[in-house]
Amino acid sequence: MRIRFRIRRWDELFENAQSRKTGRLSWVPVPNKHDGKSYRRLMALPNGPAIYGAWILTLQVASKCPERGVLADADGPLTAEDLAVKTDCPEALFDEVFAELMSEKIPWLEADQLDDAGNVVAGRESATSELPEHSTGAGLKGREQNRRKGIEQKDAADAAGVSTNSRKKPAKGQEPVQIPESLDTDAARKALDEFREHRRQMKKPLTALAESKLLTEWSSKGADRFVAAVNHSIARGWQGVFERDDGTGRNGKASPGLMDSLDRFVAAEGES
Repeated sequence: MRIRFRIRRWDELFENAQSRKTGRLSWVPVPNKHDGKSYRRLMALPNGPAIYGAWILTLQVASKCPERGVLADADGPLTAEDLAVKTDCPEALFDEVFAELMSEKIPWLEADQLDDAGNVVAGRESATSELPEHSTGAGLKGREQNRRKGIEQKDAADAAGVSTNSRKKPAKGQEPVQIPESLDTDAARKALDEFREHRRQMKKPLTALAESKLLTEWSSKGADRFVAAVNHSIARGWQGVFERDDGTGRNGKASPGLMDSLDRFVAAEGES
């Protein structure tokens, strides 16, 4: 028994008047709605953004299949491994696409069960709880059970007042960043956390190496100057940490100094 996946509501969501007139697509129309419940549930998953990226690749492949929206070619149904070969995206991400997007809360995929001759024996299912084990390894049922178990464990931890983030271990081969003694104050730690969040929102998160070098650079300047510089840099929207240029040239950074000079010029013009 084999599984053939299909994109749910393909004709309604991923075709338009122009695409229906085109024999072979080199593009695919994708809705730009970001406030749907399914989308928000996907983004809330630990690996949600990566899964969504793999979903877009899945749509692109589906748009080029003999029957649009059906993940199958002349050789038969496409597996996670097939999609990985076609797109150079990790196979594990497509495994997650099949598992997460067949769930009851994110029903973006459907599946047909095929016999050895390729005939549909059962199809158009939207919940993984009714699917058999599938050929890419652990099986959708097992993956869905593991996902739900993880959610239950997180809910239990939240109910107990335990932060699941606090139990995260550093990535393999990565040591936790040590804060120098001169910067080891509550205010400096808070400033560092805020700068991490600032960089994360800029889609340019700090690496452990960059953070270590940043702290080493500021260790000789003290916690108060570090906090002030972080607050100043976040307010400016800068990627780095720079002190306010008070006209003495103390910080030695051309760009921030220029911005502060412009501010002083504008303020002076407003007073005259």
